[in-house]
Amino acid sequence: MALSPWCAVTFSLRRFALFVVALCCLSTLGLITTGYPIVLFGLRVLQGLSGGFAIPLLMTTALRVDGIVDSVPPGSGAAFEPIAPENATGNFTKIVQRLPVKIVLAPNQPLARLLRLGMSVETTVDTGLADVAAHQNTAPGTVTAK
Repeated sequence: MALSPWCAVTFSLRRFALFVVALCCLSTLGLITTGYPIVLFGLRVLQGLSGGFAIPLLMTTALRVDGIVDSVPPGSGAAFEPIAPENATGNFTKIVQRLPVKIVLAPNQPLARLLRLGMSVETTVDTGLADVAAHQNTAPGTVTAK
């Protein structure tokens, strides 16, 4: 039974589409393995936090890798928006602002390659500020972000 030319072209296009999808997935995996976690800290937690702090990262899958604070932003995302958000939460409700802190993974960690996009990360930072820890109800001098 012979195939018509139309069937051959359709089959070739489907194979090409599958190849493109596979190539896109592989390139996405490359981006994930070279990524870095961004942790959202509350404003009180950022008191005394700067670049260079060593941070243990506990992943969703109970993996522990070490990281280093790379950068702390100068303000929240709302400060840099062209149109400021107006939350309709009432006059006396305060919304906790969270700032994204970039954490770079420490080198030479074989478990770091298992980090995937969307994983939850729990971090603990030793800032040496006991008043912040008292507010967060954690051990003296440490703060935790989820």
